[in-house]
Amino acid sequence: MGADALVMGVARRPRVWSPIGATTVLRAATVPVFCIPDTIRPAGQRMVPVRSLLLACDLSDSSKQAIAPAYGLLTGGGRVELCYVNALGRPDLIAGGPDISRLGDDERAAIESQLRAAIPPEAADHGIATHVSVIDAPFIDEAILAAAERLDVDLVAVASHGRSGLPRALLGSVAEQIARRSPRPVLIVRGGSTKK
Repeated sequence: MGADALVMGVARRPRVWSPIGATTVLRAATVPVFCIPDTIRPAGQRMVPVRSLLLACDLSDSSKQAIAPAYGLLTGGGRVELCYVNALGRPDLIAGGPDISRLGDDERAAIESQLRAAIPPEAADHGIATHVSVIDAPFIDEAILAAAERLDVDLVAVASHGRSGLPRALLGSVAEQIARRSPRPVLIVRGGSTKK
């Protein structure tokens, strides 16, 4: 019997290394992972519904795989803040590309259009309102965490691109940084991990 998702607690500051720590689990998981920060202390055994979420999407194929699972959490209605972060001033160290600059109006409009096209067609039927935004910021993880705070969402949803080796060593993992630093629950969908 396969699970649809994995739920794990995440220590903001791990006290000791563990072979089953958050990083190990996130890298090996074949299903979406819900990371619950150790600072969340629900009152009693009360279930807490998800009514709003920030869904970060960079429009890559692996990033788009997080869309359906994230929207699926709100089938009873709610609000999705669908955002794209344009990382300013950080060159692509792997491809040796140039520094990234602010988007022009046409580029911004094109990205917003692509984000709207990625919204599941049945979202409105389920009472899910979506707001699309493009954010310019120097660091993707910090921009996502700041937007989640500013928009006061219940959950953050991101994709893990599944980088390994040198790219992970040089760039780290945005998804792992968000899971480790977020005061809110985080859903991480690894590229290629969603069930068909």
